[in-house]
Formats: sequence, C-alpha cells, structure tokens
Amino acid sequence: MRITLQKPHWNNRAPLALILGISAVALFTHVFHLDSLFPVPYFDPAYNGLDALRLLRRNMFPVFFPTNGGREPLLIYLQALSMGLLGVNTFALRLPGALAGALSAPLLFGLGRSIFQDRARQVSLQAALWAALTLSLSTWFISQNRLGLRVALLPPLAIGATWLFVEGWRRGDCLRLAAAGVLMGLSVYTYTAARFLPFVFALAALPDLLRSRSGSRFTWRQRWLAMALLAVCAVVVFAPLGAYYLSHLTMFADRAGSVMVWNVWQPGSGTTLAQELLWNVGRSVGWFTQLPLPIFLGLAVGIVLAIARARRIEYRLLLIWWAVLLLPAILTIENPHLMRSLGAAPPTYLFVGLGWAVTSNWLLQSVGRANLRRALSTAVFFLGSLFLSLSSIPALWSYFTSTEEDGLARIEATANAIVDAAKEGAVYLPLDSYDDPSLRFLLAGSFHRRTSWTVPEIDLSGNQPVSLIQPTNFDNPHLLVRFSPDGWTTLLPPVKTQWLASHQDAAISTTPITDRYRNQAGQVLTLPAASDPAHYLMPIDMAAVTNVPGVAQLIGYRADAPAYGPRLPHLTPAGALWITTYWHAHGQTSEDYDLLVYLVDDAGQRWGSADGLPLSGAYSTSLWRPGEQVADSRLMWVYPEAHPGRYWIDVAFYAPTINQRLPVDGTTTNDTIRLGPLKVPLAPSQTPSELIADGARFGDTADLLGYVTTLTSDGLLVELLWQAAAPDGEDYTVFVHLLDASGQVVAGQDSQPVDGQYPTGIWEAGETVADRHSVVIRDLPQGDYELEVGMYTMETGERLPVILPNGSAAPDRTLLLQQEIRIP
Repeated sequence: MRITLQKPHWNNRAPLALILGISAVALFTHVFHLDSLFPVPYFDPAYNGLDALRLLRRNMFPVFFPTNGGREPLLIYLQALSMGLLGVNTFALRLPGALAGALSAPLLFGLGRSIFQDRARQVSLQAALWAALTLSLSTWFISQNRLGLRVALLPPLAIGATWLFVEGWRRGDCLRLAAAGVLMGLSVYTYTAARFLPFVFALAALPDLLRSRSGSRFTWRQRWLAMALLAVCAVVVFAPLGAYYLSHLTMFADRAGSVMVWNVWQPGSGTTLAQELLWNVGRSVGWFTQLPLPIFLGLAVGIVLAIARARRIEYRLLLIWWAVLLLPAILTIENPHLMRSLGAAPPTYLFVGLGWAVTSNWLLQSVGRANLRRALSTAVFFLGSLFLSLSSIPALWSYFTSTEEDGLARIEATANAIVDAAKEGAVYLPLDSYDDPSLRFLLAGSFHRRTSWTVPEIDLSGNQPVSLIQPTNFDNPHLLVRFSPDGWTTLLPPVKTQWLASHQDAAISTTPITDRYRNQAGQVLTLPAASDPAHYLMPIDMAAVTNVPGVAQLIGYRADAPAYGPRLPHLTPAGALWITTYWHAHGQTSEDYDLLVYLVDDAGQRWGSADGLPLSGAYSTSLWRPGEQVADSRLMWVYPEAHPGRYWIDVAFYAPTINQRLPVDGTTTNDTIRLGPLKVPLAPSQTPSELIADGARFGDTADLLGYVTTLTSDGLLVELLWQAAAPDGEDYTVFVHLLDASGQVVAGQDSQPVDGQYPTGIWEAGETVADRHSVVIRDLPQGDYELEVGMYTMETGERLPVILPNGSAAPDRTLLLQQEIRIP
C-alpha cells in the first residue's frame, strides 16, 4: 500500500521570507526620513543628546542622569555610541531608538509563535505574522520610537524577556529563565515604566506557584526555585542602578511622582481621586478605539480569546502584560499618553494577530474540501495582510506628511544663522534663547562650550564686525553667549546698561532670519567692532571669598537693582534684582547641582528666590573645568510684601539627588554663603508740625533733628527723627529712658531703630528715619520726669559720643531732652 504524505501548504521557507519582509517594512517605517521629518529634536530627546555628548567629551560614565527630572541611562549610552560613529546630528541621536523599534517586529513574531503554540500551526503562524506586521505599521509605535526617547528600548527588551520566560517555564529550562531575568533587570535601565515588568511575570506565574499541578515541566518546588533564579539574575543586573537609588532616594520617585494623579489632584475639586483614576482607565482603554477599525476589532476579539484560555500561563501573561503596562498612563496626568503606555504595544498587537488569525480560520471551516480550504487559507492570509496594511496607511501618511511645530522650525533657522555667521566672525545670542536644549544640541556639533568672565584681548584687537542674533521670542540681551570662529561657545557675565541702550543704534545692518516655512525667526544685527559686547561686560562689584569644596570658590558678586543708594542696592517691593556671582571652578564633580539664591531679612525670613541650575542650565556644574571662570547671573523678583529694612542674599549649592545643600568652608551655617547687605528704604519722612527741635550728633552716625512725645493711657510714645550723617555700617541700639527727679532711670526702652527693622547699619548719609519708641509708665507715680536718649553697641555696651549744638560733648554720652514729661 502506497501512502502519500501531503506537504503543508506553507513550507518552512515561507514564514522566514515573510518575517524578513515584515522586518524590512519595520526598518523602513522606522528610519525613513529619520533626520528630515521633524529635524529638530524637542526638549527631552535633546537633553538625552546633550548628556550623550557629555559621555563622549568629558569621559563621564554615570549610572543615572539626574537632570531633566532624572533619566535612566541605557539609551543615552547607545546614543553616545551612535554619535561617536556618525557625528553629532539628529539622525545619530534617533537611530538607536529607531533600530530598537524595528527589531521589535521580528522579536514579536518569535514571541507570538511561542505563546500561540497551543493552537494549530497555521493559526499560530498567521497570528504571529499579523502581530509583527501591524506593529511595524503602527503609527503609535513608530512615532514614539523615532524621537530619540528612552522608552524605545522597553518594548524589545520586554518582548525578549517574555519570550525567554514563556519558553523557560514551558520547557523547565532554568537557563532561559535566568536569561529572562537578565533582560528584565536590564529593562529597568530604559524607562521608568519598566519597573512594572516584574509584576507581570510574578502575577502570571502566581497561580502555577500556588497549585501543585500545572502545564510546566517543573515540580512545585522547582517552580519556586526557578522564579528565585529569575529574580536573582534580575537583581544582580539591576544592582548598580539600585545602589544609586538607595543613596539618592529622591531620584527614584522624583520624575514619576511629579506626574502622578494623586500629586496633582486637589481635594475639594469636585471629583474624588477614585473618580479621576476611573476616568483615566476609560481614557486609556478608550484610546484604542482610535486605532484603525480592523485593528481595533482584532484587538477586541484577541482579548476575548485570551480570557477564554487564561488558565494557560501564556495567555494569562499576555493579559496581565497589557493591563499592567497601561498603568504608567492610567496613574499619571495627561492621559492618554502614548509614550507612557508604549510598553503595552507588544501585547496589543499580539491580540490583534490572534483575533484575526482565529477569526479567519473559523470562517474557513465552513469550506468542506480540505484542498480548497488550504488554498483559501493562503489567499485569506495575503488578503488580510493587504487589508491590515491599507487600514494603517492613512495614519502613517498623515504622520509622514505632517509639518514641524513653528517653534522648532524657528530654532533650526536660528541655529543655521549662528553657524553661518560664525564663519565670518564672533556671534552673540541671548542666553534665554541658548538655554533651550534643542538649540544647544543643534549647535553642539559645531561648537564646544565654556564659560569666562572676559573675552581674551587677542579676540578683541581687530576691527572685524560682530553679529547679534535676536530671535523673535527672546526677552532681552542682558546675558549673552559668544560663538567664536574657532568653534567655542563662551557663556559671559551680564553686559553693562550703556551697551543695552546703544547697540540698536550702532547696528551697521539688519538681516531677517526665516525658517523653512518662510516665517520670520528673528534677525541678525551686524555691529561694529567698537560695539562688541565683550567690551561692556560687568566686572565684580563686591569681593567675597568663600569656598565650596569640590565645586568652586566664590570670588565676588554683583547685586544690580533699579536703584543704588550711596552705599547699598535699594530694593523695591515687587521689583527686580539681578544677582551675579563670580566663581573659580574646581572641576571636581560629576554631579549637576542647583544654585539656590534667596533674599532674606535679618531673621532669615525669605523675601525672594531665584533657584535653578547655574547659567540657566546651559552649563551645569559637571561640565565645569578646573580653574574655569564662571559668572552666574539670575533675575529675582522681590516679594511685594517686603517691608523697609535690611536684607541679605543667601547663596548655596544644592544636590537634588540627595536633597541637601553642599558644605561651605568658613561660614556659620556651614552650607550657605551670605552676601550683602541690601535694603528696602523707608519712605521719606515728613517733619511733624509738633516736632521739638532739640538736636545733637551721635558719633558720626546720625543727627537727632527733633522729637515728638505723646502721652496715652497705655504709655508714653516717643518719636525720634534722625538724619544719617556718615554711618559706619555698625548696628547701634537706641535707648530712651525716663528719669525721676533724682535722675534715676524708672522706665524706658532699648531697641534698634524702627522696632529693630531698620538698623543703623543700613543708614545712608542724608537719609531721615522716623524712629518710634514706647515707654510703659502705668505703674509710675504722678510727677515730672525727664527723657534721655543715646546710642550704644549691644556687644560692648559702649555708647556713642553725643555732640551738642554748641559743640560741647554731653555728659555720660547721653542727650537729656528739654521737654519735661508730666504724669498725671
């Protein structure tokens, strides 16, 4: 008897050819116009690129990048490798994420074949192929992977870890499970949402761990040991990052915590926190209805089919993976959020492939003849692939033909204008434009950064005109960045007001800057060499030598307010204050510290703040070179409630990763530098009509112009009107004493002027100060009393000499007022 074996309708080469074709499609969709579609990296990817450049140019190898809220390092290291090979450009920045996204398609095919192994070969093969195809054409998936975001590495690592886990669990293969643990530990170096991945494996395996029998080849004891092995491998790989988190606890939750729903939701807002979370669930799940209809229907059917077989760990894992990796979007604001939910993309498209494969094969069962059914199966697969592809094309077409934001196009035009102008001579740009990370990244390929208080004379000796770039959205050119033809970007101190007032009139010519859409992005002013801003840089105004070990030594500072008195800067409530600190860098830190700058009164109460990274984040402390001159200037607004009196500038470096200030040498607080003083001046005093002129000079500090006394039921009010003479900056205490007939002090008050709020240390020549004192007299007997007035130093008790109008010195360095006080 002769037996004829029928060949399967798909031979072994067909799936390989198909997945290679799908992989080619995925590669095309991920790298097509990678640098020219949206050519300017926006904020987060640009920050990644700048940190990748730091790895290349400064030989720093951190396990975590704390700036920009804190970021995991794996993609940034790959971007550094890419830029090291291909140069500093947008294509090199985005290529690692794009390749990771393209790799996800063939990996998803392999995972699908493994997960759907319980089904007929034809069904599992079609499901895996359709899953890979729809993923490679998914606008959601492609758009996020092409941006240069850290999340791009999460899907391929999650797919690989899941594939190894499923195979290892099914086969009883500890080696595969150990490898799954390695990939799971590595995934935590990609993106914050990867922290949810261990819960997927734990929840999926839990039923098998709790029951004596399962589909696994492991015994009950072996299952627990296998999970322990997986966990140990994951922990070992995660250990370096875990050690960093243990020593920098704020970094573990700072970025994620800032966007969690419960950190933003306000009690009494009209909704409960539970309602907000439920709405987020609806928004996240409801977003899938926006997928092309055939894909959404496949997703819905696939989820139902997986639920029906949830007793099997493969399907249970798929359902848990999808639900758990949606949590990063559900638990945060700005929902739905395509990037935070990207970890759920692989199970999404596995559901789609499963739904389509099972449905199409169920429909084919109505065909009676086997040969016809097999032929139709092949046709249905290719027609289904064509249909799924066509349904995805409109969204892809919209994505690939969309235009860049106007703001990013203006940044590109500005960068091009700077590079072109720097070929001819020095170019200046306002710092408030250069602090944009997108612009800094575009310029990083042509310039290296540094900072200085001055520009070398050799660069200012010629008659070459200079250029000033004025973007449309800049505030003012108070702070400038200099781009030199030799390829250096120099961050400078503020320029003097006379340059600000004259540079527009001095311009030789003005040339508009237009972006790729012919919109104006700014203008280029050509200035004569004499108007080079480097001739007008503000020098140190006040010396102040203090050391912050490992970071920098403070050399001096400026405090520029709208008004400046004879001795001190005059502050205005609700007014502006520019504070510039000048440092010599030690260049010994790889951390990026914030610079805290506060305006405080004598009691330490805060009346203004200007916190943030030095130089607006354009040149953080980890970039400072040994001996480099750093001038940090920042604008502070004085609180409107600020009262007249003395103020100080408190300066400190702050480590956000450990939530504490850095130590400072030689200060009483050990972590804060106090600069000043400054003052909010008193309003001009009006001379009271009842003023009794009974003057004298107290040392060289002040003249007493006169006084007014008022007897009330509560006591005696004495208002002294002083006029500052030549104050020496010392704080003197004023005493007003009531003397009885025998000359004994029976009541009085000692305090610094204006109830301690306006000490003599901030008085300036010619200033008048109305100083009120209250003397308690309720327990004194009736009679006539005299008043004496004087000033003394609190620390020593030494009184200032009192010179009477006739030139003689008053006895006991005390002025005895002429008016007698009668207590009824």
